[in-house]
Amino acid sequence: MKKSGWSTLTFLGFFVVGILACGGGGQYGEAKKTMKRTAQVLETLAKEMDQAEDEKAVASALDKFADELVALQPRMDELFKKVLFHLVWVNRSITSRLRDTR
Repeated sequence: MKKSGWSTLTFLGFFVVGILACGGGGQYGEAKKTMKRTAQVLETLAKEMDQAEDEKAVASALDKFADELVALQPRMDELFKKVLFHLVWVNRSITSRLRDTR
């Protein structure tokens, strides 16, 4: 579980940084909803894992978690595309400014 937990936290860390790179303002309501839902899914997993008394309960909790992530994947993909576009645009803008100063 430790390796899986670190992978999830790493993914969420990059996801949060990406959303913040977009500005995180009011126009990013979908990002806020997705982040809130992701946090709820993680909280539910943690709660169910803490309450698990046998391996079947652990497996059930992980299955629910996986199903929720699969359901969130299309929304995360759309947000990632927006973030990636923003980062590429910023990089090009900075690169062109640096060329202009030579």
